[in-house]
Parts: sequence; structure tokens; C-alpha cells
Amino acid sequence: MKRIYKYLEKKATFLNTTIVKLIFVFFILLVLPHEANKLYDIVGNTPSPDTSFIYSANDVFYMAETYGQAGRDYYISSRFSFDIIWPIVYTLFFLFTFAYLVKKDKTITRFIYLLPIISFSFDILENSLASLIFYYYPLRLVILAHILPFATFIKWLSISCSILLLFYLSYLNVKKRLA
Repeated sequence: MKRIYKYLEKKATFLNTTIVKLIFVFFILLVLPHEANKLYDIVGNTPSPDTSFIYSANDVFYMAETYGQAGRDYYISSRFSFDIIWPIVYTLFFLFTFAYLVKKDKTITRFIYLLPIISFSFDILENSLASLIFYYYPLRLVILAHILPFATFIKWLSISCSILLLFYLSYLNVKKRLA
């Protein structure tokens, strides 16, 4: 693990971190709204497992039914194109930003790098489960439908914690510079 931390902190130069941040902002401002609009055009205002925080297995089957075949097909294809790239982008954003801020303060534990990895892992799990459920619908994969909301919840919880940690590390960095 130490080698990974050191490698990440070595690569988290100002230039590399800035590039990763610009890619992240590009996704936030252009790619995410574009993808959301494409899904909206197909399924309307029906919620999505990706953007929900808390939902049930019954909600998953409601989404699958309401999406229709075209909506489910689009959802599945976007999970294995755009929604593989997006978790990589936000994971790199958090990892590089954390590493850039942490290498200036050796008192902060390196376990903070696990948060974005947890987010990424549960996002990929969420995409895989939702795709399987949507692919096999109207067959009800009940066990997967009960696991899916858990994966989504852990994904959003770890992303939220990463955001809070990012603010905290930024605060410490600014405080240190002003002292």
C-alpha cells in the first residue's frame, strides 16, 4: 500500500491534478447533463437507480417496467460506455486532489484514498446489478434487486464522505498557508 500511496503522491503534481480537475469539470458541466437529457428523452421523469439515494427492490422493478424495452436497452448500453468512464473520472479527481493536498501534510492518514476506491467499486457494482436486472426483465431477479439499493447507498455515502473530506483537506491547506 505504501508504494501505491507514494506513487499517487508523486504523480499528483500541480499540472496533473489540474488536468484531472478540468476533465472532472468538463464531465460535470457537459457530459452528465447530456447523458441525463438523453435518458430523459427516452424514459421521461422516471427515476434511475444511479441518481436515487434510497429506494427499494420494488422501486427497481417499477423503473424497469416504466422504462420500457427502449429505455432499458439505452440504460444498459450507457452503463457500459459512459458510466464506466464517469466513475474513473471522479475517482481520479478525488485521488489526485487528496494526494495533492495530503502530500503537503504528512499527519493525515493515507487511508483516505480508500473512500474514492469504495465509491468506484460500488458504482461499478451498481451498474452491473442494474444492467442485469434490466436485461432480464420481466424476469424478477429479486436477490439482485435487494442488493442494488445497498450498492447505490454505499456509493453515494462514500462519494458524500469524499466531498466532505475534500472540503476539510482544502480548509486545512488554506489554514496552513495563512498561518
